[in-house]
Amino acid sequence: MTFPLIVDGSAIKNHKSWIKENEHIFKEHAAVLLRNFPIHSRELLEEYVKTIAPEQSFLDYTGGTSPRKKLGTSIYSSTEMPFFLKIPMHSEMAYRKRFPKKIFFYCETAPLMGGQTPIADIQKVYLDVPEVIRNKLLNEGIIYYRHLKNYTPTSKVLSLINPMIKMGTWQFVFKTQDPEVVNEYCRQNHYQSEWLKDGSVILTTHLPALNEKGVWFNSFHFFQVHHRIWGRLITPVFKFIRFISRGLDMSATTGNKQRLSSDEISKIVDAYEKNQVQFDWQKGDLLFLDNTRTAHGRNPYLGKRKILVSLAEEGEFTSF
Repeated sequence: MTFPLIVDGSAIKNHKSWIKENEHIFKEHAAVLLRNFPIHSRELLEEYVKTIAPEQSFLDYTGGTSPRKKLGTSIYSSTEMPFFLKIPMHSEMAYRKRFPKKIFFYCETAPLMGGQTPIADIQKVYLDVPEVIRNKLLNEGIIYYRHLKNYTPTSKVLSLINPMIKMGTWQFVFKTQDPEVVNEYCRQNHYQSEWLKDGSVILTTHLPALNEKGVWFNSFHFFQVHHRIWGRLITPVFKFIRFISRGLDMSATTGNKQRLSSDEISKIVDAYEKNQVQFDWQKGDLLFLDNTRTAHGRNPYLGKRKILVSLAEEGEFTSF
């Protein structure tokens, strides 16, 4: 099956009607790229997205790991990370009990160079992960850890130098100053919360490595500080920050709290990279992904890049 399926709208007369008449395409294909459709504004983008997914199914990004801005009723910026960083392949929010089943990416501004959104069929990824590694995660599940810092006057000053410091606080992630809001989120999303004396909080959850369809769907490798994931220049920085803060930040272990070796993590990354495909963005492109069947990432880029994102239709893990 073509991956992604590319639909050229140049010869289509009524584009919204075509989408409604061919809605089966978005069920049969895990990735569909709509190109040359008349989507020239954020308002039109929301209209097209709602043609494919019911309006009431759209989700917010509360509790996510990436910095984003809300730009419309159901529209967000894509991850706002420095242009020189490669964002690893991952399935969206596969680290929490509730996750979006559908993702839409819209190219408002295409970069001069690079900036592709690589995608992969995660069932193929699963088959290429060595069986001995797969079984460790399948049999024991995965424990995810997130250490969200407290936004203190000191961290406020340091954030002027490094904005990533603010992004790692629970106030930023949950858009609140009330710890009880965080606790309620944890109750709803199968997290245990441990508040520390410094006002920071450790969130822990134990989830399966497969989703309800029996498809490889997790964030195990994404939560590792490893050079194959974050690069040889950035990884030592992350490790140093983890050391001086004595925090977990983002981390994941097997269900019995064992870590995989560096070589085992590399083999998982190999499986994602072997199966990734990519295309150059064109202004106006709209990419639909079935999040429960795909992974995506971001390549470094040059020039201005503006990719908008919308999340829809909530899925849920059966607790491990």
